[in-house]
Amino acid sequence: GLSIVKKYVDMLGGSIRVTSKLGKGTTFELRMPYEEGRGGQTAESPEVESFDFSNLHVLLVEDNVLNQEIATMLLQSQGATLDIANNGQEAVDTFLNTPEGTYQLILMDIRMPILNGYGATERIRHSHHQDAQRIPIIAMTADAYDEDVQKCLKCGMNSHISKPINPDRLYR
Repeated sequence: GLSIVKKYVDMLGGSIRVTSKLGKGTTFELRMPYEEGRGGQTAESPEVESFDFSNLHVLLVEDNVLNQEIATMLLQSQGATLDIANNGQEAVDTFLNTPEGTYQLILMDIRMPILNGYGATERIRHSHHQDAQRIPIIAMTADAYDEDVQKCLKCGMNSHISKPINPDRLYR
């Protein structure tokens, strides 16, 4: 999780420092640029376009709590509502037990315990749920090589977003 935090901090023009002493504890120091009167945005920080996702209900399938929190914060800041599944099997069970039209999007991690994202996607696509064929399923994973993207598409996903998540790419 720290490598993801570091990439976000770097992306926002900040810095993070870690000091640790065995048996004593660990200190994390985060420094972020802030310019008064500009809502926290500085010339170095990226401006992210605002989107209205108030009608978007997302099933977020992610086993890592930090990644859940980041995706939740990013999507809720634009008005989306989310349900979280902690693994692929939980995602399949959740999706299959909801009425048609409950979700407009599934964000699917790949590497998860119990059932990975590929298997979960295939089970959803092969189910008899009314939305099984039409719901967009987007991979959200650190597996970002061309062959990884192709494997996502081949198993039935519609698109691929690599981690760490770029907010503008996620929103679009």
